[in-house]
Amino acid sequence: MRNSTTRQGGTRNTGTRNSALRNSGKRNRPGPFPPHLLPARPPVPPPSPYDERWWVPPLVATALGLVLLVVCSAPLREAGVPPVWLAGYLAPLAILARSWFADRRHSGRGRRVAMGAAACLLILLYERLLTAVTWTVAIVMVLTGHVRA
Repeated sequence: MRNSTTRQGGTRNTGTRNSALRNSGKRNRPGPFPPHLLPARPPVPPPSPYDERWWVPPLVATALGLVLLVVCSAPLREAGVPPVWLAGYLAPLAILARSWFADRRHSGRGRRVAMGAAACLLILLYERLLTAVTWTVAIVMVLTGHVRA
């Protein structure tokens, strides 16, 4: 019985004592090379303020804008409609082009998304807005006597 008790106690103490000696020896032991001969550690670069996927919002907006342009400009491409009315689509296309050159940092992502969304909304609403303005001008001209019905 004395052997088993001693063994258990001895094993525990020996293991703890050995690991403590090993760790303390490593702390006090000098490295194999003097510090001035060690290669310098490269500095950790700070996180980049630039967005790696800056091109996603302009690309999505441009693709959606071109699809909307083809679909929404169909009534203005019919025969008898003045071709100059298609020039109204140049402003939204310019906004889409500007979204490609917007700030490419993380802080500029909202601006790129907003410009793309505004351009797509203008493309979507241009034909309706043009129709409303044309009817308004025609009604005002009839009511003021500039055009006789």
